[in-house]
Amino acid sequence: MNLPRIHIEHGDLLEMVLTGLIRKYDPLFNQPDKEKTAAKIDLFKSEWEKIEQDYLAALEDQLGLKFSERDIYAYVSGIMHGSGMSVPLIVSSAIDTKRFPIVLAHELIHRLLARNTSYSTDVLGQIRDEIWPDDTDIIKKNHIVVLAVLEDIYINILDLPEEISKERQYYEAIGAKSYVDAWLAVDAVGRNETIQRFREVSSIHAGR
Repeated sequence: MNLPRIHIEHGDLLEMVLTGLIRKYDPLFNQPDKEKTAAKIDLFKSEWEKIEQDYLAALEDQLGLKFSERDIYAYVSGIMHGSGMSVPLIVSSAIDTKRFPIVLAHELIHRLLARNTSYSTDVLGQIRDEIWPDDTDIIKKNHIVVLAVLEDIYINILDLPEEISKERQYYEAIGAKSYVDAWLAVDAVGRNETIQRFREVSSIHAGR
């Protein structure tokens, strides 16, 4: 199976650029300690390697999609606000080491949905609009299938139900309404049904 290689690296160039921008507004801002970030990355890699191959294979299988990228770089940064983002793929060095795999796993679902061999990136919005035409919360709509896939893999493939439970509790604790509502939307329809509906609609757009 030709799965992508995930490279977890220090986003030091990114931090240099962001530090320069931030110092325009806060002259006393200091760039995060590189040694501390490097040490955290080693821990992150160790945790990610425990699930990497099983997770990536299950992810492509669940969505019926193939990554269009053979190498994906996940940059770790001490300046990153929040947990992570998918394009560019950046994860905060501030998150707990044990939580890193599920944060990266989450962002990789976004990445696969946007960059795959079946349809072009700009078609993804059309697919979501066809499945959830009446939903005006973009963040929620962007996360319904993401959370359905993440939950299903963590429970049924990785056998780590406690990790997905903690992740859901995290979003509830910080009051991330759009994420909580996305999870409730999955509950209402079902994980398998949500994933299957996405596969059906995305297949119509194959080749576009």
